[in-house]
Amino acid sequence: MGISVHSTARLGITAGLALALQGCAYAQAPGAKSGLLAACPDHRNCVNSDATDPRHAIAPLRLKVPAAEAWADLKHLLEAMPDVGIVRATPDYLSAEFSTGWFRFTDDVEFLLRAQQAEIAVRSASRVGYYDLGVNRERIEKLRAKLREKGMVE
Repeated sequence: MGISVHSTARLGITAGLALALQGCAYAQAPGAKSGLLAACPDHRNCVNSDATDPRHAIAPLRLKVPAAEAWADLKHLLEAMPDVGIVRATPDYLSAEFSTGWFRFTDDVEFLLRAQQAEIAVRSASRVGYYDLGVNRERIEKLRAKLREKGMVE
């Protein structure tokens, strides 16, 4: 019962990648404070509708239907998606974990319902790395497109 050279090489590469990425990890407690989602770190792996800098800024989900209806539909949409788990849901805050492709990284996605402004603030951030190849922005835009198809958002 031996370990092949191929298996040993793969194990070494995987361990090396994990160690390299561990140095890039950051801890960001999800949640909203004072009506705002947490700011993005200085890395290029996060988008946030509360951000003012162009690198991190993304538009919130602007509602075309009553807030409660859009909120329920967003939650159902997330529950139906593969590789997504809802971590916390309250009447105005929702956090979910998205498991990404091949490396199975976990990204944190948050939504904050602002019924008075008829919008849902969004934040999507990778837990590891400095750059996400646009995955977080693309994720929010795909969610926006799905909700737009249903007539929920602009």
